[in-house]
Amino acid sequence: MGVRGVRGVREVHRPRATSGRAGPRGGPQTHACIGTEHLLLGLAKKEDPLVQVLRRLGLETTAIRDKVAEMRPPGRVSAIGRIPLTPRAKTALERSGIEAELRGHPHIDAEHLLWGLSRQTDATATTALTRMGATPDRIRHQVLLSWGQSAQTERSEFGG
Repeated sequence: MGVRGVRGVREVHRPRATSGRAGPRGGPQTHACIGTEHLLLGLAKKEDPLVQVLRRLGLETTAIRDKVAEMRPPGRVSAIGRIPLTPRAKTALERSGIEAELRGHPHIDAEHLLWGLSRQTDATATTALTRMGATPDRIRHQVLLSWGQSAQTERSEFGG
């Protein structure tokens, strides 16, 4: 991947991932892998332009957390050491990086990650977003607006 990586994302270690902040309702979250739903929950905590994108989509962070908790309750498995990404989460990150490269952006930002998540048609995060009315097309449109672009000037490899 030519971009320098996900800005603000660090390796996830078990103590941090199972702390009280990681669960959808503020409780412990113990899954053996980091899935797309965990990436979405991380995005819902951001305090940057992504929050505006989510609001324009009619999504509030608490509603996202509630929907994810409804779809994927906290796990019962404790992981030791680094928690691996699921294949779908890896693909979402790869798509985010490709999108950033295509647009000439030096980092994968939250908007790129939301874009990548929305392209995972069989992922928990995408299902949650779609059930809440945020279809991939609507997400793409709002992300483009946040970048000051329109859907007509879009040049994405994934859906455009």
